[in-house]
Amino acid sequence: MSGFEGLANVQANLAKAIREIQGRTMKGVIKAAMIVGRDAKIRTPIDKGILRGSQTVTWDNVEQEPTAAVAYGASYAPFVHENLEAHHEKGEAKFLERAVDAKSSEVLETIRQEAKVP
Repeated sequence: MSGFEGLANVQANLAKAIREIQGRTMKGVIKAAMIVGRDAKIRTPIDKGILRGSQTVTWDNVEQEPTAAVAYGASYAPFVHENLEAHHEKGEAKFLERAVDAKSSEVLETIRQEAKVP
């Protein structure tokens, strides 16, 4: 085997390893978003359940950059989220922000564990 063939094999193996790590990282990002989404849903105020039901968790892998988002489709979600003066029988203001704060360690550990090479 020539030096060029050996180099080509090394490059191919590195490229494969990078793809595998990226796939595991994406899986970790998705799991992390689901963790935040579950906690946020518990914290989301309930009146008729429309706000909780409008929660979505989405993800993408644009240009090898894994991203995920937890969002609420109800048009009034930002107002409920930010209104610290409102009283809620169930749930609380800042429901998404507080979920991120509460789950930040678990989120980071989940991504780290998924990205770990077996």
